[in-house]
Amino acid sequence: MNRPTKMVLIGCGSLLALAFAIVAAFCVSVVFQPESGVKLTNEMDQYALDYLAEHGLLEPQEEVLAYYDATMSMDATEAAIVTNMRVIYHSAGKTFSIPLAEIETIRNRHETLTGDVIEVEGRTGQ
Repeated sequence: MNRPTKMVLIGCGSLLALAFAIVAAFCVSVVFQPESGVKLTNEMDQYALDYLAEHGLLEPQEEVLAYYDATMSMDATEAAIVTNMRVIYHSAGKTFSIPLAEIETIRNRHETLTGDVIEVEGRTGQ
């Protein structure tokens, strides 16, 4: 085999090995990542509980009833939370909430690319 052909084969083999390593690393990271979806109180992952505590998102007597992490990386930086006192949406370091007693309307629709969309509207139109 001449030298140029050998170099091309080595280069192609190296690229193929690199692509395989990237796919394998992605698969491993997905397997060890917390499962997505809505979590009830007894199903919550420790990373979410830690995030809620570290960022003071809950009031002293507040208990999480349902939790949804909206991030792909499952890092709790964007989440929808229903507690015994209010509905909370936390995103980009900002927290918006509506006390349960002030909820006027709850709408649900299905979008093709994003799935179920739930909108909660307060008495003031928030």
